[in-house]
Amino acid sequence: VRALYEFVLAHEDIQLVLVYGELGNLVERGKGVDDDAKPSKRVPPSGVRESDGAILDTIGERYREITGDTTKGSQDEAGTFQAWCYEQRGITTLNAALWSIPLDAEADSAEADSAEADSSEADSSEADTEEVGTTKPEQSEEETETDEEKKEEEKDDEPKPSDDAKRMIWIDLNSEDARHLGWTAFDHPELGPVEVGGFAPYALVEPPDEDRVRIADKQFEFLLSLDATVARVELEDVRVTARGELLEVEAVLVNEGLLPLVTTWGKKTRTTLPARVEIHLPAGATLLAGSKRVLVSDLRGSGGRHELRWLVSGATAASIGISVVTRHAGGARAEVK
Repeated sequence: VRALYEFVLAHEDIQLVLVYGELGNLVERGKGVDDDAKPSKRVPPSGVRESDGAILDTIGERYREITGDTTKGSQDEAGTFQAWCYEQRGITTLNAALWSIPLDAEADSAEADSAEADSSEADSSEADTEEVGTTKPEQSEEETETDEEKKEEEKDDEPKPSDDAKRMIWIDLNSEDARHLGWTAFDHPELGPVEVGGFAPYALVEPPDEDRVRIADKQFEFLLSLDATVARVELEDVRVTARGELLEVEAVLVNEGLLPLVTTWGKKTRTTLPARVEIHLPAGATLLAGSKRVLVSDLRGSGGRHELRWLVSGATAASIGISVVTRHAGGARAEVK
């Protein structure tokens, strides 16, 4: 665990972390908090800020489309490496829970049984009608509503199967008996007679053999797609305009990646350095307006733009250059034209 933390601290160019495990925020995002949520007793509330969460939703949509994964995973990130990456370092963090035993096997079975029962009742009712030649008196609207309310109450009172019970149904339906070990008597030296058994190690999260290659291929395809997600700075529309004896220099800093240059929470932690834009002038030139070095941290993704302008005297256009440097989102250099 310490090695993971030290690796992140030593590599300031990391802007995205992807963790495979029991946590998940790509199928279901989890708890979020407002961007300007106030701390309690000087401790900031935990959870992804809404602006950062909106980006997670976009990545999650792509994840589900590519992988077809519907595994929600756990949402309890307290004390985890993932929570530290985001809340202490301001790094966008993705959690992928690759597979778990489906919990809908019983629901499908119950729906089938219910449909079959409804069909049998309908056939029986029609037979009775043909045989007797009479129909039941119509119920009033109030009586119908009362009957429906009673059915709903009775349905609510029925005991709900636990998640483990649903997992056992899936195991039985798919003949995955090795996932559950039968209970066996055991004489414990301190506790006395006990029984040991239950779910086998990793039985709840290891996919069936026939699904593993498909899951791995889809996850790798998603991993490669993240290359277009990270922030990348570029300089565009670099130009000079003569203003009498002066030169007006303009440029636009652009981020075509999905991620912002600095996350909403990264601006609070101040652990991600902003982009540094610098104008380079020849000897004897004077900068009359604008700053020689400009720090930019507020640059959203998906084409976010930051316009820059300088006023220069004593220089020719060909002798002026502009550069941008970041520790995590690349850099660029342009000559003025």
